[in-house]
This record gives sequence, structure tokens and C-alpha cells, in this order.
Amino acid sequence: MEISIKPKILKGAVQVPSGKNLLHYYVLAAALSRSVVTLTDISFPQDVLATLSAIQKLGAKVQVCFADRSVTITGAGEQLSMALQEQRALFQETVVHCQDSGNTLRLCMPVFLLWGGCRFYGTDKLLERNQSIYKAFWQEQAIGWQGDEAGITCQGFLQSGHYHISNQLNVAFLIGMVYALAFAPGQSTITVPGGVTEIEYLQMSLAVLQQFGVVVSCENRKDGTYLAIAGNQQYQLSSEANGTIGVEGDYGLAAVYLAANAFGSDIQVQGLPALEGMLQPEKEIIPLLEQCKKEGHLQVDVSRIPYLVPTLVALASLRMGTTHLYCAADQQETYDRLLAMSKEVVKLGADIQIAGNGVKISGVPTLHGAAVDSGGDHRIAMALAALAIACPEPVLLNGAECVVKSYPDFWQQYVKLGGEIECISE
Repeated sequence: MEISIKPKILKGAVQVPSGKNLLHYYVLAAALSRSVVTLTDISFPQDVLATLSAIQKLGAKVQVCFADRSVTITGAGEQLSMALQEQRALFQETVVHCQDSGNTLRLCMPVFLLWGGCRFYGTDKLLERNQSIYKAFWQEQAIGWQGDEAGITCQGFLQSGHYHISNQLNVAFLIGMVYALAFAPGQSTITVPGGVTEIEYLQMSLAVLQQFGVVVSCENRKDGTYLAIAGNQQYQLSSEANGTIGVEGDYGLAAVYLAANAFGSDIQVQGLPALEGMLQPEKEIIPLLEQCKKEGHLQVDVSRIPYLVPTLVALASLRMGTTHLYCAADQQETYDRLLAMSKEVVKLGADIQIAGNGVKISGVPTLHGAAVDSGGDHRIAMALAALAIACPEPVLLNGAECVVKSYPDFWQQYVKLGGEIECISE
């Protein structure tokens, strides 16, 4: 879908929805539990809908209420535990449709392998991502892996034990392993040599597990991150929650509105948790916004905050001074996102050069309208929408529909705040 975004100042209040990562963690924990859990204040990102579909294949029951922005999940923990004790292969003929959700695939794969594995389908874009490192890992565990253009078949039984997981594997895969091994019989350990790069996401998932009575020890040692996982843990939501969890607002999504304020808008961003003690790494947008107001050189390592990359590129394009955004050498997805967003912002008149494993952005006084493309990246699409406010001419955005991946009603909220968009083509 291509839209025209006209330069309009946004004004008003917006309730920021919960982030898809945290929702994935809650949804999977609820599915493995022996509880009935209602999650509230959610916006049903497309990726989370894929995980909700996946957990139904595990036997969990799902009741979605779009009007109330809530979902109720009846966990399948008791039935799954009985099947595990009997070592039954439950899902080898089952097909899990991950759509375009890498998190669904990476989180669910270890869990389904507790009961013999299954087949995962996904979009071409998902299956084109580098799967070779996951294949190599499973083959080391004597798990069968067969991948083709239609999907991935994993067969075998994940056992408790001692695992070494490369930090080049996505943190969602590590989290999926933790969830699965806590359910499995026997003690397990996981060592991540060099440490977990996106450690805050792991910590967020462990905090979710703790709400379900699952305890995992996590230590950052000199040689890496070490996790000790007791097996046979029952997932059971604490009685204090009364079966209901209000999922906190997401700083990564709020960053788009906060950037719009930096470009002259007046948006009251509501629904965010207090900064103190909060684990979301995207909370870094708050101090970074203050730094962007200062003139001179700014250097930011975005390895831990990949979801802020498009917003930071947008902010840097107009700040007074130069900004060097870079990431670790093994963060290919983050580096690709840096280049992709930079390519589009250059079309609007930004001055950006590749510099090492990142980009150097020299702020310019003004930008101009142009035709840009999201490349199917939801965060790039939203960051470009914020930047369009600062362009004196309309910005033509191709691929605007991709926001459904994390924020389905983003464009409706944008218009409610005074934004003006016109659909050019579906």
C-alpha cells in the first residue's frame, strides 16, 4: 500500500500499546501454564496473532476480544506434562504457521521439540532469513532438520542437559530454550559464550516466568552468560494476579511519537511504565532525545537497541552536529536496518555516509518530500511517518501496511492526532 503523508503537526494524547516481544513471552508462558490468563491493553500485532495461533496447536485455548483489547488463554500445562512423562510425540504431523514472525518460529521451535517436533511454515521473507546456524545447532543435538522453500521440519526430542548457545543466535531462540527446559524433566544449564547481546530481552522473559512461578538463575560471568534451569517446573500464574495481567506500554513504539515531538508536534504519550526498575532497553530513547538536543558529535552503539534504529536515524538527520550510529560486527540484522533506513532518509535530503559498521549522519537544516519505501519494515515505516512532519512537501510511503506487524492501528492513531494521509494505491 502506498500513501501520501502531508506535513501536519500532530497534537493530542495517545495510549501506547504493549510491545510484541513482551506479548510473545506472556502468551507462551500462559500456554504452558495450568492457569486461565487474561492479557489486557494489547493491540494484537500480526506477529503475536501468529504465536496465538501456534499455542492453540499445543492445546491451549484462546479467546480474543478485539473490542476490549484483551485475550484469554487457558493453558495446556497439565495435558502437556502428562504427555511428556509418557514421551509421546504429539505434534510431528502438526503444521505451525508463523507467517512473517521470526519470534514465533524461534520461541516455539524448542517448545514443540519437547514432544517430538513439528513442521513450521512462514512467508518467503521469514524463510529466507539465515537459518543455517539454527540447523547446525539442532544437528549437534541429534535433532532432525529439513528445510525447503515451503517450511522447516524439526523432528526429535529436546532433552534436559548442558547447552552452549552462540550469541549469534537470536535472543528469542535462547528464550524459547529456557521456557522449554524449565518444563522438561531434569536440571539444565545454558552457557552463552561472550554473553547475551540483547540481555534486557532475556531479563524481561525471566521476569514473566517468575510471575508464573518459574525460577531461572541468570549470571553474567567473565566468559559469558550462564543460566541454571531446574526442570519439572509447573507454570502457574500467581494468585496475586487474579488471572489478569495488564501488559505495559512499549517504549520502542512510543519512540516514534517522542520523535514527532522533537519535530514540533505536541503529543502526550500515555501508558508507559516508570523508568526506574523497568527492563525495556528501548527506554534509552529518553536520555538519547536529550542528547540529540545538544550540538556537536554524538556516538551511539545501537547493538542493544535495534528497535530504536529507524527513529534514531530520523532524529540524527536534523540535529545540529554529526551522529555516528554503529553496532557490533555480528549484528547483521541491526546493520541492515541502519542501512535500509539511511537509504530512505537520504531520499528526503539527509546527509548520511557509511562509516565502519554503521553510519555517520551530518545533520541538515531542512529535508524535503520524496517517494520512500518501508522495505516491509514496520519500524522504518513508522519512523518515516514521524519524519514526514518535518518535510515541507508530502512524503510518499510505499509499504505502509507493514505496521500491522507490531502496531496494527498506527495509521488510525496518526490521523486522530491530526495527521493527514491519502491512500494512493492498495
